[in-house]
Amino acid sequence: MRRKTFEEGKLLYQMDTNSKHMYVIQSGLVEIVHKLDKGQEFVIERLYRHSVINHNSFILDDGIDTDAKCKTIVTAYYMDIETVKRLRKRFIELDKALTRVE
Repeated sequence: MRRKTFEEGKLLYQMDTNSKHMYVIQSGLVEIVHKLDKGQEFVIERLYRHSVINHNSFILDDGIDTDAKCKTIVTAYYMDIETVKRLRKRFIELDKALTRVE
């Protein structure tokens, strides 16, 4: 995994896109929000240190129906799908486990 710092207000991912990364928060606050019909935001969850963000959508390549917004400066570790593909080829147990999830 790689480490990255995101500024307050930055989106980790956005509604109506597909997942490019999975994140683990090291520090900071991320809000998972859904936009209502009139543009209002409904906060679904507040995530802090050690939270894993976007794992299901990332692994299953599902579309995203929420935004992940940094409410403070956030430092997170992230992994891209190409790394997961390489790891699956190298570690058969990981491939089997992810195949069951899929």
